[in-house]
Amino acid sequence: MGTKDNFKILAATATHNRLELLKRNLLAVLNQTRKPDAILVIDNDSTDGTDEWLKKQNFLTYIRQPNTGSAGAQARAMKFAIENNYDYAWLMDDDGFPSKDALEKLVLRLKDEKFDALNSIVLSENNPDKLFCYLDMLATDKKNYFRIYDFVNAKKYSKNNLLRGYLYLFNGSLLSVEAIKKIGFPDERLFINGEEVEYFLRMKRKNLNMAICVDSIYYHPVVRNYKESLFRRMIITEEPALRHYFIFRNRPYIAKINNYRFYDIKFFISQCLHYLKNFEIKGLILLFIAFYHGINEKFLTLDKIKSLVGKIVIRK
Repeated sequence: MGTKDNFKILAATATHNRLELLKRNLLAVLNQTRKPDAILVIDNDSTDGTDEWLKKQNFLTYIRQPNTGSAGAQARAMKFAIENNYDYAWLMDDDGFPSKDALEKLVLRLKDEKFDALNSIVLSENNPDKLFCYLDMLATDKKNYFRIYDFVNAKKYSKNNLLRGYLYLFNGSLLSVEAIKKIGFPDERLFINGEEVEYFLRMKRKNLNMAICVDSIYYHPVVRNYKESLFRRMIITEEPALRHYFIFRNRPYIAKINNYRFYDIKFFISQCLHYLKNFEIKGLILLFIAFYHGINEKFLTLDKIKSLVGKIVIRK
């Protein structure tokens, strides 16, 4: 895998039991107009044949480890990049995939300006006119925010095709190893659903130079069903119960350590009202327990979390 620039780039994908999506992701990485210098897969103890398939591939390096969630897998990829003297780590989860020139467009930016982190814009795979996840943009008064949901407005509010100060971790995120050394690694205790937010806020506190590049495209399937409710908070309506737990635990913890307690309370109230309106008592119980754990920084092992969630879900 060769390149005409001087950057040594590691492409790294985290995976767990999504072999077909992983294959799609890796095919898109292999077909890049600017090839990464190496490809790494972190397999979080998959049981769907991923391990057997990866053993037969000679174009990549893979590391199999216990399931440590997205947080642990991305942390391991970052450590690999540091240990093997890469300049940048191009970080992804297995369910998304980059457009053919996604990496090339990011690297072109590095030739003009030194960035600590760059990200492709992440679009909904099934509706590429829409962003995978909305962006809260700071208004010109520097006090208020407005929300954008679609690709047209992302381009409209960009300057020179850049949305500065924003990232879509870990979906086609190009992080400099130098920046990783400053920030550290994702908090593995968070496991999933929030680890990227906590890491992004750490990067913001360090005033790193980062941006979303709207002419570099990354696609992601719609995997969540959110609705906007009271206080314009996004409430979770359809997710596996285990993911509910991580979302409900991680959000108050992240809010607490970043002094966003009012934001935390608004989310809690919105989610409570949703459960009460729909008579979802099990969801309400899970919400209260997970919030309590997050606020009190009580991080259980994965096995204990599964046991706890299972008892609540099957509760009569």
